[in-house]
Amino acid sequence: SKFMRDGRYMLFYSVFNDSGKYVFGTSSRELVAYSFDSDGVPHRESGFLELGQSSAIAVLPAGDGSYWLGTNGNGLLKADLDSGTVKNVPLQSLPSRRIENAVLDRQGRIWIVTKKGLCVYDPAEGSDCLITHDIYDPSSLSSSVLRSSLVDSDGNLWFGTSYDGVSFLNSNQSAFNTIRSHPGSGALSDGIVKSFKQTRYLSISIMMQFI
Repeated sequence: SKFMRDGRYMLFYSVFNDSGKYVFGTSSRELVAYSFDSDGVPHRESGFLELGQSSAIAVLPAGDGSYWLGTNGNGLLKADLDSGTVKNVPLQSLPSRRIENAVLDRQGRIWIVTKKGLCVYDPAEGSDCLITHDIYDPSSLSSSVLRSSLVDSDGNLWFGTSYDGVSFLNSNQSAFNTIRSHPGSGALSDGIVKSFKQTRYLSISIMMQFI
């Protein structure tokens, strides 16, 4: 996505609305914050960070004024726009430093989506674990090749795969359910689940890419 900044378009991979301050992970490997007036004109907020060799694919609140960043080559970072600091978060279970997406659940855990599995990081405990597909367990992830994620308004977790449908985790359960088709839209296993969106009617829209 993009918006106009200083007479040119700024491309961004991720955005987080922090009480009216929008924090963007840009394609130029920056983390910047803007607010928008009633005409949609962006105004630069304080804070600007260069992220080195990676861009922020996901921006999540850390609860202390800083942000968790899922990057496309440098794993998980913690960034503070006020102090201008960026720190790498070492995760023993992260199977790939290229993160596809990440979401924050109601318990404050970060669910990190990669093409090699799902890493769950609990900042409060300082612990992390890896969840992958198990061919002998029908209640496991439908695939370890993950591309997208969503936490819905009920706290349930949705994970999109490449050619293996959607893995759904109820907030009150530990077993995954697999959805491979959707009425009127064909088979979910025929393409890549690129993203999810919850509508104002509380239904879940699934965006697909077919190759």
